[in-house]
Amino acid sequence: MKLVINDVAVSFGHKNVLQDLSMTLESGGLIGLIGPNGAGKTTLIKVITTLLQPTQGTVLLDGVDIGRHPNVMRQVLGYLPQTVPYYPQLSAKAYLQYVAAIKGLPSKRGDQQIIALLQQLGLADVGKRKLAAFSGGMRQRVAIAATLLGDPKVIIVDEPTTGLDPIERIRLRNLLSSLASDRIVLMATHIISDVEAVANDILLLQAGHLLFQGTALDMMQAAKKQVWEYILPFGQQPRTGAVVSGIIQESDGVHVREIASGKPTADAVLIEPHLEDASMVLLDSQVSQR
Repeated sequence: MKLVINDVAVSFGHKNVLQDLSMTLESGGLIGLIGPNGAGKTTLIKVITTLLQPTQGTVLLDGVDIGRHPNVMRQVLGYLPQTVPYYPQLSAKAYLQYVAAIKGLPSKRGDQQIIALLQQLGLADVGKRKLAAFSGGMRQRVAIAATLLGDPKVIIVDEPTTGLDPIERIRLRNLLSSLASDRIVLMATHIISDVEAVANDILLLQAGHLLFQGTALDMMQAAKKQVWEYILPFGQQPRTGAVVSGIIQESDGVHVREIASGKPTADAVLIEPHLEDASMVLLDSQVSQR
């Protein structure tokens, strides 16, 4: 499948939330959507899921304008929003049966998928328990199961690892990555390590603009020779205005990871960038130009 976003903009009054976005998203690998708060990630997702009409531009799913024909997207969509409806009086299984009915799944097929998804997400033993007794992470896994009901061909998840412990996060991102082999799977997240591990394609938004689209390797290549590490004495802070991506207390002092075009201290050494470093390099250079 192919999703083509052509010159999309969204404005609310005089505020431009998305500006002239153009990109192509395809099945064959997980797509990571990253960016700071207010970058426009959730607004872009609302446009793709047909919850919001763009002020200008078009979104085409396999050549069909989903703004004019929203059901073309809705019939193949699995969407996990940031805030998921919560029905504490229902069991996990009953809630998923309710969602399956809304999606129009035959009861037998729906029950088969529910059993498989509860197993896949580590909830097989608690399917009959009420959601009121679930932890936040368990409820999030139920919401993910609901998103995957009906075997959607386009899967959009907005901050899906919220409330999940490290093992659950790994399990989820591996599941989404495996599903992306023949589906469009877009994951928006603030946790860059989630996309660094599994995303084939990364989108970086800033203030409604697309700053970067490409692989994690390409993004890190853009940050080469701009990530430094040096050691400060205990109690000493990095210089004012420094763009710091990490501070770790070690036995020999405070190890600082700083983004800079030149050597920030006499003893600073160049190190290999992580994806988080690379995103900071791109975002900082964009801010510096404004």
